[in-house]
Amino acid sequence: MRLKPIFFLLIWSFFSCGSNSRIKDGTTAYQMKQYATAIGLLKREAEMVGKAELKSPKQMLIGKCYVKLLDYPQALEWFILAEKNNHGPEATLQKAYTLKNLMKYDQAISSFEGLKNVTTMGQEAKRQIDICRSLLLLQSQTPSTFNIEKIWNDSYYSDYGAVNYDDDFLVISSDREESTGGKRYNWTGNKFSDLYLVDKESRSVKRFDSVINTEANEGTPCFTKDFQTMIFTRCFGVEGDKHDYCKLMISQRNDGIWSDPEILPLCQPNVNYGQPCLIESDSVLVFAAVNADGAGGDLWYAVWDGQAWSEPDLMPESINSSFDEFFPTSDGDTLYFSSNRDDGLGGLDIYKTYLTTDGNWAKPQRLPPPYNSGGDDFSLLIDRTSPLNLGTVQQGYLTSSRGNEGRDELYGYRFYQSQSDAPEIAEKNKDADSLKSFDIYLALKVVTPTYKNDDPNEQRMGKVAVPYAQVFIKEGGIRNQYRADKNGLVLTNLLPNKIYEIVVGKDSFLVSKLEITTHQIQADDNGGSVTINKEVELHKIYKGKEIVLNNIYYEYDKWDITEEAKPALDALTSMLKANPSIRIELASHTDCRGEVEYNEILSQKRAQSAVDYLVGKGIVKDRLLPTGFGESRLYNSCPCDTCTEAEHLSNRRTTFKIL
Repeated sequence: MRLKPIFFLLIWSFFSCGSNSRIKDGTTAYQMKQYATAIGLLKREAEMVGKAELKSPKQMLIGKCYVKLLDYPQALEWFILAEKNNHGPEATLQKAYTLKNLMKYDQAISSFEGLKNVTTMGQEAKRQIDICRSLLLLQSQTPSTFNIEKIWNDSYYSDYGAVNYDDDFLVISSDREESTGGKRYNWTGNKFSDLYLVDKESRSVKRFDSVINTEANEGTPCFTKDFQTMIFTRCFGVEGDKHDYCKLMISQRNDGIWSDPEILPLCQPNVNYGQPCLIESDSVLVFAAVNADGAGGDLWYAVWDGQAWSEPDLMPESINSSFDEFFPTSDGDTLYFSSNRDDGLGGLDIYKTYLTTDGNWAKPQRLPPPYNSGGDDFSLLIDRTSPLNLGTVQQGYLTSSRGNEGRDELYGYRFYQSQSDAPEIAEKNKDADSLKSFDIYLALKVVTPTYKNDDPNEQRMGKVAVPYAQVFIKEGGIRNQYRADKNGLVLTNLLPNKIYEIVVGKDSFLVSKLEITTHQIQADDNGGSVTINKEVELHKIYKGKEIVLNNIYYEYDKWDITEEAKPALDALTSMLKANPSIRIELASHTDCRGEVEYNEILSQKRAQSAVDYLVGKGIVKDRLLPTGFGESRLYNSCPCDTCTEAEHLSNRRTTFKIL
């Protein structure tokens, strides 16, 4: 059952809105995508005919209209009526799929069972029985630590596609009554959609910038990481178009003001585009596209070369299937998208994939319930910008029609730490009255050092917080993910008598690791809680810049690594192990004294000695490039015979450079 999300259903209605021909019957209204009108006409037509065999085709079309409007309970009633009026296996098949949409898998199995011996449906029925049985088992395993609820219980409009904006807000798409202009869809009665700004804390809603919202249909935006560029969808006609088409638009924010949007040059005529998503540090744009005939929803991508976007290419077959793929979103190196593949729970389901080390996309995996449901589920946003409450492992937003209200709605979710993971504090060999339970908290501050002139080779001036850094805390086989707040702070609870490995990273910074143990931690005499305060430094990536390794000295005319040099090289080893994708050039320089050729040979040997030391510590040789520069790159270019010993010393340096 190939269903399209409501945003793309709305697109097709453009092709019928311009028609002036009067709709005379329900079948014509259905064909023209005016489903609400079709339902009224078909109901009257069904009442006017007496024979059951004449009623059932009308009842089937009514059921299909309700499916298009995402009203599965109503659709089910009409498919059951058509089945009772002997419409045949088609009515049973539609009833079975609708039961699957409603997540009534045991009843769906019974309906599919009745189709196993139907020649044209038997194979598909058997497949769906197997799928429903696995989904029934999966449904029973839904974790109690997952909470999901509507953002607004009193909304009567379609709200969908939440993305982060300036960290404290969401931008959503909605057909609310406040939307710009007076245009409405014939088959829903709702306005064309606009973009809206949502305050995460108060959940108050207001229209987004008036330059972005027009009388046309706007939706599904994405933003660069600095929130200074947005790409979104607008559906309208331009010269040469017979119909309105949805195009990708781009706008820039300067001094808080958004520029007039322009069509991205990659958009082609007679194609509907939507749901842009930026990945790979904003250098790759992933989006959905559908041909004018409505056949096929696929994901495409284009690459930014610093000047322009490349021609679009299809995402690989591991992602694009024979079914529809829509609504790409990303979280770090993970790409999420939705598809209506027939192994799903019903409607659109959210899948995830990621780039493997060989540069290919991993086989997509469907997310388990309750991320997915029997309705359409899409536009997953894992919120890394809002602080996590104690015990919360992950939080975010998704769009779903699971409420069976005939519309897409925005849901917020929280995934909590399992109760079995909660601290169990007990002191053996003590009377029960003397037991004192206490909580252990970690207050982790992420900072980065600052340097004079932003040069790591100059004086260190202090340190500043790193906002919104990614923090992974691992204990045993369990790894939880957090995001630092605006002040670089992560607050979470820890278990007693454990060893935690913490990995911290952010774009444009080197990853840092540290280890924390909660062994031997005890409460004070008053019980209560204990807070472990830790600070972790992230160092900026100065790609292509030589950074001096301090305290790397060699004996005169020798290249052996001294004991004094080992601590600096050990620190470099730790950095390389924490950042396994980085390659460096390890360089050695001499002062100006001695013969030029001799100094080049000596410096090369010294650089090679440093590389050999790192290899001995477990660093792969291919990641290290030893280079001896001799006296060709003096730090102090003083006349050689007048240089002080301090100036000679600064010229005799060992450096590394990230390639």
